Amino acid sequence: AMGPAQFLPNTWMAYEAEVARLTGHNPPDPWNIEDAFTAAALKLARGGASSKTRAGEMRAARAYIGGSPNCSRSICNHYANLVVDKAEDIEQELKN
Repeated sequence: AMGPAQFLPNTWMAYEAEVARLTGHNPPDPWNIEDAFTAAALKLARGGASSKTRAGEMRAARAYIGGSPNCSRSICNHYANLVVDKAEDIEQELKN
């Protein structure tokens, strides 16, 4: 996997053109922080996180770690729960 967001080469290529359009970096680089996390945000949004529901965010996290929003392997569920729980903790901190 490449860069700080750990994209597989084929996955990166699927987001490369849109990252270039959004960041103005041509070509975008998976090792560049802005490019990597722009691609990660796009992937998560497309995976369901833009629904702003726990279920959608769980699906997005499963897709990010396991390649499919329907991943039922224990690592997918564990990762998705960690991510969504951490997001809820951060949201609570921001409200205080």
